[in-house]
Amino acid sequence: MAGYGVSAAASAAARLRELIAAGQMPPGHQLREVALAAELDVSRNTLREAFTALAGEGLVERIRNRGVFVAVPKADDVRRIFAARRLMEPAALAWGEFDSGQLDTLRMHAERAELAQRWGDLDGMAAENQAFQTVLMLVGGSDILNGLMGRIQAAMRLLFDSMSAVPAFHALYVQGHRKVAELLDAGEPFGAAQAWREVLANAEAELLKHLTA
Repeated sequence: MAGYGVSAAASAAARLRELIAAGQMPPGHQLREVALAAELDVSRNTLREAFTALAGEGLVERIRNRGVFVAVPKADDVRRIFAARRLMEPAALAWGEFDSGQLDTLRMHAERAELAQRWGDLDGMAAENQAFQTVLMLVGGSDILNGLMGRIQAAMRLLFDSMSAVPAFHALYVQGHRKVAELLDAGEPFGAAQAWREVLANAEAELLKHLTA
């Protein structure tokens, strides 16, 4: 149910966003109105409002005479998402104030991503990258940034799923996690920010190469 000050439609949209970010609703998945309304305990009109909000974010698309589907990422989506990431995440690294617990958490996610890579677990690699991003945004201490990151993580999960057969793409992030964590440990936040910008640039290029091939 919606919390105080939050509409039922906004709560439903947030829940759907979380499911997409968790990989439970992959690209092309049909969102069946009756079943989802019952699952989320909202009216069908409220669910349609949530669909409209998510369509505005590029996370779902309505196909005439067929229904509502989780969006299949396109090249323009990649450019839009990475334009935001290049501004937000390196800034958090350069100017955020990481405490020892947050640095430990970043190292933990870097190590888990490496383990997932060794096991060939692409879902695990994607999950650790999202967790790494979350720590970066939490350092900013802004509800606005956290809200934006929720949208970006859902969109990124769709991109990860579209690259499920390209292990080298996920490896870019694994390498970046380790390097960033080491630079922060060494007291070099601006070096960490630059390293992460390079990871994002390489990841964007790899995505665009595959989506436009």
